Amino acid sequence: MPIQTAQHITGAAVADISQRGISALPVAPRPRFDYYFVPGAYTIMGGKVRPQLKQFLHQAGVDNVEQLPDGRISVVGAQADKVAKKGAIFLGAAHCPAEMTPDGQPGYLRRYQGNGGSVYVAAWERPVLRGTRVIWTHDEEGFRAWLDYLMATGVVPYPDEAVIEDLMDRAQYIRGAVESRRDKGASIEEAAARADAQIAALEAAKGTPKAAPAKRPRGKVAADG
Repeated sequence: MPIQTAQHITGAAVADISQRGISALPVAPRPRFDYYFVPGAYTIMGGKVRPQLKQFLHQAGVDNVEQLPDGRISVVGAQADKVAKKGAIFLGAAHCPAEMTPDGQPGYLRRYQGNGGSVYVAAWERPVLRGTRVIWTHDEEGFRAWLDYLMATGVVPYPDEAVIEDLMDRAQYIRGAVESRRDKGASIEEAAARADAQIAALEAAKGTPKAAPAKRPRGKVAADG
């Protein structure tokens, strides 16, 4: 939901996660957040050019977010308005259908119970308990598929030629810097390969956008790490 039309950013639908008999995870609370996209913010991710989303935290004292007298969090403040005026696209539940999440539930937010309160994470993150320690795994493939879906459905635009050229300039600068290290006898083959992969991804991004990706099957989760 665009921030300009909302008194409070409602963000994504939040699904409470069953913790299989665990009363609370031994982790600190994490605030609720909204993903948003700022025009022109793209990066190379998984060998492709994809949007680089940011998080707007529902946390008092951050980004001019305020605590209301009734206990709710107001996230329409000076910073939110500033971000919106830059053309930011705030993402809500409708932008993340159930087919795009590992657990088959709509929205990109999941809520766990931690020792000190709620723990909000993206739908593609899940905790693996190792004794008293929690390791968070991340379904990178699923998250990237969602980013592709956002572009394929027009929620987030495909990068234009100017954006790709800017990314190309940066990638080629990095490639040149890597190459210059050969004179110092440094081992650079791995760094050079990464830079070449970025340049190849940018070359592939030029031209006509690809067709919409197939929807993710339900039930796919990240493997325990």
